[in-house]
Amino acid sequence: MASAGHDSRYLITRTKAESDRLDMQHQACHENMGFLLHPDIPQRDNMRIADVGTGTGIWLRDLSKLLPKTCRLDGFDISLAQVPDRDVFPSDINYYVQDILEPFPDNFLGQYDVVHVKLLVMGLKVNEWELAIRNLKKLLRPGGFLQWTDIAIHKGTIIPGKPGCNVEDADKFFKHITKTASIHGESGQSVTELYSNFKKCGLRECKENIIPLDKPEWRDIMNISTVKVAEHVLHASLEADKDGRALSLDQIAFQKEAAVKNLEETKSWMLYELVPRYNGPHGAKLPTDDPCATSAAVDPLLMAGRDHHDHNPRHLHSYGVFHLSSNPRDDTAMAMNEVITMLDDGLCGSTSVKIVRHITGFCPTATRPK
Repeated sequence: MASAGHDSRYLITRTKAESDRLDMQHQACHENMGFLLHPDIPQRDNMRIADVGTGTGIWLRDLSKLLPKTCRLDGFDISLAQVPDRDVFPSDINYYVQDILEPFPDNFLGQYDVVHVKLLVMGLKVNEWELAIRNLKKLLRPGGFLQWTDIAIHKGTIIPGKPGCNVEDADKFFKHITKTASIHGESGQSVTELYSNFKKCGLRECKENIIPLDKPEWRDIMNISTVKVAEHVLHASLEADKDGRALSLDQIAFQKEAAVKNLEETKSWMLYELVPRYNGPHGAKLPTDDPCATSAAVDPLLMAGRDHHDHNPRHLHSYGVFHLSSNPRDDTAMAMNEVITMLDDGLCGSTSVKIVRHITGFCPTATRPK
């Protein structure tokens, strides 16, 4: 989760261990999601792409291997302390120090085909998200895309690996993330409001995908990453503590050890609702003959592993990717709202689903770039 704003606001430390965790988290998310740039975003020569809150720059480095060499990639962060030495990772990627809450220099405005943001939930306070979106929107060329992926930390839960097993120690440790973030003014609720903020800020054709991040081979990695996030957040909170509410170092170490042991012994894992959102190239309203319109706006090309005749939202664990249109037909909207409501209420029938929501929106233009 890369920084956004003054480092004093960022509740995760900038250490070698944290850089390793960021890279590990990136790989786990990528393997589960299956893309770096959403497939709806067209790729072409001479694209210019910005990664804001770039952290270690790993997203840009991986993307550079997939795009034409004529593309220009720029990374922005409040601190470049986690960007690897270029002698170790040769790259033509450019990096700049920039606070997402401050205006970008004029030479960057209106220059980008895509602006990418990921996991800023621990770097933005509740009242800062709209300002961040407006600053990012100014970077876009007419018709450009804003792709933002984030995590709803307030919806985190432990999925028991064995029926009826006790996961109290793990649950207790992870709840400190939400509690500490709330004390410092951050909230996962802001993540679930990204879609409405995209629309409010004037982005068009905004779309949201919900993607299960639950490949069994990556569960342990996600557990390790989440444990480290909790540990780093608690350490940062202790350093900033002024009223004695933070856990002591001994308490942090004890609860971490108990949580790790709890997860390992019960074969349980942490489930968070990631929220990736983007602006798509298609119109907001689904035509009546659109094959997606008969199935809760689920894109049939992305429904791997599910029965096309089974539209029960309680069978969410078998869905691949959900594609939400901003203003679909009424029957589609009702079906999709049922799915989202069940997600928000924690009523999914599966105990083996890790959710990604993904939203994009593009900058209005009379003619879209080819």
